[in-house]
Amino acid sequence: MQGKLLELTANALAAHGVTRTSRVLAAVSGGPDSLALFSVLHRLHAKGTFLFLAAAHVDHALRPASALEARAVGRYAEEWGVPLHTVRLDTGAFAKAHKMGIEEAARTLRYRYFEDVAREHRFDFVLTAHTANDQAETLLMHIVRGAGVRGMSGIPPDRSLGSAVLLRPWLTVAKPEVLAYLRDMDLHASHDESNEDLSFQRNRVRHVVLPAMEAAWPDRSPVHALASLAERMRELSDYLAPALQSLLERVKTEGGLSIAELQALSGFPFHAVLEAWIETESPGYRLSSEETERIETWLATKPSALELRGGLRLEKDKQILRLHVR
Repeated sequence: MQGKLLELTANALAAHGVTRTSRVLAAVSGGPDSLALFSVLHRLHAKGTFLFLAAAHVDHALRPASALEARAVGRYAEEWGVPLHTVRLDTGAFAKAHKMGIEEAARTLRYRYFEDVAREHRFDFVLTAHTANDQAETLLMHIVRGAGVRGMSGIPPDRSLGSAVLLRPWLTVAKPEVLAYLRDMDLHASHDESNEDLSFQRNRVRHVVLPAMEAAWPDRSPVHALASLAERMRELSDYLAPALQSLLERVKTEGGLSIAELQALSGFPFHAVLEAWIETESPGYRLSSEETERIETWLATKPSALELRGGLRLEKDKQILRLHVR
């Protein structure tokens, strides 16, 4: 397993432009996935796969054990001689102030910090340890939410993060492979008890839905099947991108969208143009089918504003649709 993960990771990094002169920042929570990736990157760095490796850890101050987890990450970084960037953030206060769920607030703060560290210290790439299991969970949640093609593509393998590129090289690696690597290397990851809390949607998918699917198809791997579907949807999304961009340019006008041009669209083009436009101001935003229907109905009625998730607000300005982000 050790050799397989090293080879797979090295190939994924090379495919995404990581070279012997690259500076890499590993996002390390201390959990099984991120600790395993940290170890693999440490070993690849020792082989000269890239020039420089550092790690970044965010303590979200949500649990008493979070300080212990931060120290555990610090011990591994010290043992392996890897510089570590750490920060402790009041995620609860941020979530309350911005009317966000805890998970969304934590993710927002985490990526902001990684972006800041990458810019300040000139990192070319930031790596996270999202696995095929994470991809499968995300896809299932997007399916139920009523996502379009872009939403069905799940977690992207790469995207821009300020001056750096965010890479997720393990989207084809399943959890058992990660756990086997940790056993082989005698590495001891931290355990976040909140990952067992079924009040969180992702945890219900992880601990209830996916096990039920695995029991229903014992001769197959639902995790790999879903991860593969996400990849096919990403390829389809990429294929459709030029046509979508051309359509979006036609609908754009004076800092917004032409309401008349938008109302001339329906079905997939209407959803896709809106989603692509909103994402320019709120990266990663995925419209649900329910939101698309609300917007389509609202455009034909008198109210001048419509609230969306994440502090987004649509407003009608005469015949122009405008987007405001709080």
